[in-house]
Amino acid sequence: MQGSAHSDTFEPGALDHYAEAWRRGSLAAMLNYYRALRHRKKSETPRIRVPSLIVWGSEDCFLERHVMEAGLDLCADGHFVAIDGATHWLHLEQPDRVNFEIVSFFGR
Repeated sequence: MQGSAHSDTFEPGALDHYAEAWRRGSLAAMLNYYRALRHRKKSETPRIRVPSLIVWGSEDCFLERHVMEAGLDLCADGHFVAIDGATHWLHLEQPDRVNFEIVSFFGR
């Protein structure tokens, strides 16, 4: 995780919390989510009808932009924001910007 983020992203001890959650089963859920992305057929996926926001870091090494765009295609009212310089951990690296985007989205 540290190799996929900016050097100051994770506070001391934060990775221990992730490891504990994985030991309790959340790792399987995360991996299943990514596995399902490969097997999803657009014709079988219902449209998301509620307004939706996807916030993505331009330096995300786990999810490429086309994955986000495919998610956006599933939304009847989808909005996409790319944050330049952010990684997969954008909510930790640029929390003020992420919060701004969320609050702006809900305020529209």
